[in-house]
Amino acid sequence: MPGHPPEAPERPSGAPVHVFHAGGSHLLYRGWAEYFPKDWELCLLEAPGRGQLQILPLIDDCDRLVDYFHTAIAPLFDRPFGFFGHSMGSLVTAGHCSGQR
Repeated sequence: MPGHPPEAPERPSGAPVHVFHAGGSHLLYRGWAEYFPKDWELCLLEAPGRGQLQILPLIDDCDRLVDYFHTAIAPLFDRPFGFFGHSMGSLVTAGHCSGQR
């Protein structure tokens, strides 16, 4: 999965998914794990072209980025999850950009 969840529990009961602002990376949320229940798996997404995925081609189309992240978080669909996005990240977590979806 793009990004790096801190010390994931063996059987997580929840999974908050965090998406960064335009030009950012998962590092914005790296210290947030302590504010969530210990049995939750914090998912810090990383986009191609950013952070530790900077060697991959940048995705410069929001709809394609939404599709990329949807595929990346598919393993979380077996438990409750939620989204938190900041700035552009909020558009991505809503699943659309500029009202196109």
